[in-house]
Amino acid sequence: MRVTVKLFGGLRKYLPASTDRCVEIELPDGATAVDLLARLRIPPDHVGVIAANQQQVEKTATLHDGDELHVFAPLAGGL
Repeated sequence: MRVTVKLFGGLRKYLPASTDRCVEIELPDGATAVDLLARLRIPPDHVGVIAANQQQVEKTATLHDGDELHVFAPLAGGL
């Protein structure tokens, strides 16, 4: 299956050098968001939120062919 992945913030450094913010990844059927992170060599603790098709999902969520994933680093800050 193929999924499209957009990385935001400091996570962009995990993209291949020839891409800006978005990449298509081939994964085996039944792969999870954790499998995707492993493929991109992103440590799971560097990820705050994953959204699949504009819906927040857990890192253990099973992905589907054609999914569009947005991956965000943890947010920090405050007053």
